[in-house]
Amino acid sequence: MIKRQIYVSGSPNDLSFLVDPNQSNLPHFSLVTKIKGIHQIKKIVIGSCWQEPNLLVWKTKSLLELYQKDKPTKQFTIENDSIKEVQSGFSNYLILTKSGKVYSLADSKNCIRNEIPFTDPKKSTFNELRPVIFSNEKENSRKVKSIAMTGWRNYYLFEDGTLYGNGLNNGGLGDGTNTESKNPPVFIFSKVSRAFGGVQASNMFFITEENELYVCGDNQGGGLGTGNRDQISTPKQVTNFEFEVSDVLDIYVYPYHSLLITNEGEVYTCGSGGFNGLGEEKFYFTRMEQFKDKKVIKINGGDPTILLLTSENELYGCNFDIDKHPTDEHKNQLFWNKPLKINLPFFNQKFSTRSTENNFEIQCGTNTIFIYPKYKNSLYRDFENLFKSQKYFDSQIIIKNKKNLEEVKIPVHKLILELRTNLKLNEIRNIITKKEFSKKEIDIFLKWVYLDEYSNAKTIEKIFNSLNLHFPPPKNSLKKDLLKLFHSEKLKDFAIAVKKKNKNKEGNIFFENIPIHKLILLTRSGLFRDMFENLNEKEKEIQKIRDYTGKSSESLKILFKYFYTNRIEFMDTQGYNMDLIYDELEDAFDYYQLNECSDLLEQLKRLKRKKSEKQDL
Repeated sequence: MIKRQIYVSGSPNDLSFLVDPNQSNLPHFSLVTKIKGIHQIKKIVIGSCWQEPNLLVWKTKSLLELYQKDKPTKQFTIENDSIKEVQSGFSNYLILTKSGKVYSLADSKNCIRNEIPFTDPKKSTFNELRPVIFSNEKENSRKVKSIAMTGWRNYYLFEDGTLYGNGLNNGGLGDGTNTESKNPPVFIFSKVSRAFGGVQASNMFFITEENELYVCGDNQGGGLGTGNRDQISTPKQVTNFEFEVSDVLDIYVYPYHSLLITNEGEVYTCGSGGFNGLGEEKFYFTRMEQFKDKKVIKINGGDPTILLLTSENELYGCNFDIDKHPTDEHKNQLFWNKPLKINLPFFNQKFSTRSTENNFEIQCGTNTIFIYPKYKNSLYRDFENLFKSQKYFDSQIIIKNKKNLEEVKIPVHKLILELRTNLKLNEIRNIITKKEFSKKEIDIFLKWVYLDEYSNAKTIEKIFNSLNLHFPPPKNSLKKDLLKLFHSEKLKDFAIAVKKKNKNKEGNIFFENIPIHKLILLTRSGLFRDMFENLNEKEKEIQKIRDYTGKSSESLKILFKYFYTNRIEFMDTQGYNMDLIYDELEDAFDYYQLNECSDLLEQLKRLKRKKSEKQDL
């Protein structure tokens, strides 16, 4: 399996600050070396790569990193909240949190157009996150459901279905006016369910609760699907198309063209023939016959590039000019008016199994493409590794092969299976044997057990009904079950004996036992995995070991709770040296060999900063 790495293609002058100049071969794909913590990356968005090159990297729950050419990296954290979405325009970004608040990060001073009016343009440099302020207290108290950005325009969809927008107008904002830029955001439409934009776009699409498709904005390329090039200052319904609006998965928007995919993987496009992927001008959405026999699962675009990813993990692209082609295969193609397959060695190697799971994210900017690994919470990644490792099993489920009636033994971890179903292993075995489930069905069920994944909802529902379990299960049920496991002291089958600092009068050393589940240690810590793999058969039955690291029991208790919950929570630490606990937890990251995408260190940084701020007060 290929290493998890970030690859970029684009203008060498604009992207040199991200790659090692000794290995850079841009505009072909190059390895990004200046962005650290790859496993923590959730999304990369590009604000601009031809005026003031910059990009924003969203890591873990609430950490943002801003990378700029010839400038040091800046970090921003959303305090007491977690990020839900990050999007980019021209030299500006919007950040939506799970609590429904929106923040902007903008560079109005250096942007070509300084009309970016989310914040005070005189103060809007890339120095701080600033909240987007609406017109009145009622609007500010409402929860924003989603955001969409279109170059210098920004749209905010509230949970009640009302759509607001602000930014550069020129008649394309959608509020019916022609020139004046808007700040704070103004009302655009009501009863909206979804909104779509694009990093370089000057127009946008949205879908109403009645499954109607609307557009507004500039239409110079005829890419809005209205049959002409007329600018639309008030939202207008689009009606001439063959697909069902309720079946729309995603829409990518650009001034000269638009690209739409359905849940079935069908691709439709319209606009200027030099950009729309058809190679001919179309003012209404037209099916791309090239993908008639393929299922496209993801699209993305920038200026002017389009990328399409299929369910067979094939990557296609169009609108690369001769200076920006990503591979040698098509370097003699002056301009790609129709999508061509991009054969990248690292991409094909990763997907050689033809798995239905897409392991890469694709993101386009101005003359720029990023391909980077999908983010997965370290807790889930550790359980994924446990599931795939085929190690440490202590039980099994027995089914019969339907063809020859031979017994098939499927190994499992009793603790995990009983935890996730709230049933005893014998009960599960009896039901599964009587129902005669196939191995394929059990494997699908175990994917939910270990990974919280629904690879086949019908099969999961079938097994759930047989086990009298509620379907569908709650979101993040693995996290919730592991928290229950943490509090189940009687089920903990292992202990770490930690040396107490105080000795008695005779000088004897005492140890405090910290209970934990052995399987959790093996799942979350590379140190313990290595240790138990190297034990002989007699030693493998041990139920307690001594910790000789010298760490306090307080820091280890906090660490072990993190193993179950992925959160650092200080319990009863009154009277203890908090600086020492911070130091011990930081050291624990490497010592206990935590997963690379663990955000333990980022959580510690935030907690230390809060502590410092309290002391300053």
